[in-house]
Amino acid sequence: MAYKDIFRDETRDRVCEILQDMGINAKMSERGRPEESVGLRPYFKSLGMIEIAEGPIRWVNVIRKKIAHKTEYFLNYGVPEPRLDSASPKVLFKSEPERKLIIFGKISDLTWEGEDSGTGIIDRIKSDGSLKETIIKSKVVFTITAYGKGGYWIISPSYSELLVSPTHFPSEQEWRSCRMIAHHLLAD
Repeated sequence: MAYKDIFRDETRDRVCEILQDMGINAKMSERGRPEESVGLRPYFKSLGMIEIAEGPIRWVNVIRKKIAHKTEYFLNYGVPEPRLDSASPKVLFKSEPERKLIIFGKISDLTWEGEDSGTGIIDRIKSDGSLKETIIKSKVVFTITAYGKGGYWIISPSYSELLVSPTHFPSEQEWRSCRMIAHHLLAD
């Protein structure tokens, strides 16, 4: 084992194993892909990509946010879309859980907020009752962004409501939700 591997964050390895355990044809990608930098903000670092061999989601970017002694992990799911280009309109929207009690109550409903620039994607996603139920069960908030320059959609789950360790994500509900969202994004 090389010296640099002793301190290497192995979260990407664990996420890849979890995907494989779900029956997904996933493998670690070479480092340095341009998609690794998409959506990164200060204190965020890509740990690398995981390639998905089939289906609408073709890669997962594993991201670490580290501030002082607190570390959080995120996943960005990439959905290639050849119809997107640098002239494509801005599209950014997210799921918003509605609760019976204001902050801590059980999620009772789900809405979508944001801008789809008249594409109709938000209405298409809103009308899918099965997707709504799956997202509510996953307890994850999803943000969807179109990146025209790269020609892909990014589906970003937020785990802020869950105390999720990197050994417990992605869940099967999260993966199912992302696949369902991806099919709506790619529909004509």
